[in-house]
Amino acid sequence: MPILPSDIESAHVLDKPYKLHDTGGLFLLVATSGGKHWRFKYRFAGKENQLTLGSYPEVTLIEARVLRDAAKKLLAEGIDPSVARREAKARQKLDQQESNAVPIFRLSMTLDGKTEVWKGRSVIRLTAEETRVLNTMLTKFLD
Repeated sequence: MPILPSDIESAHVLDKPYKLHDTGGLFLLVATSGGKHWRFKYRFAGKENQLTLGSYPEVTLIEARVLRDAAKKLLAEGIDPSVARREAKARQKLDQQESNAVPIFRLSMTLDGKTEVWKGRSVIRLTAEETRVLNTMLTKFLD
């Protein structure tokens, strides 16, 4: 029988953790510390696994069911939801690191004809005359 919102609210702490079972492998784990945590129990490649979906009340009953259904969809496609989550977190971390990275090489020219060449955090500043020489050399090189 599915969990009702009143069941969640009335769940009290006991001496041992216990589970309130919903449908489709979803359950609420009531910890001895008083925390209420959503879990999804599933089997993949012959092994039983659990996926943490969040804590109540940050994740509501409806949200937990939506997350469970998304995990079931991945299972139907032959994808382990735990592995998919780990890979998504790794991609997100990599994207964040790339967005915070210092550019490897950057060239900027000022209005008064000077040039700055940045490599990482190091900078080389060229005078207007040095900039003209560099432009001449680059023009010959590129032609």
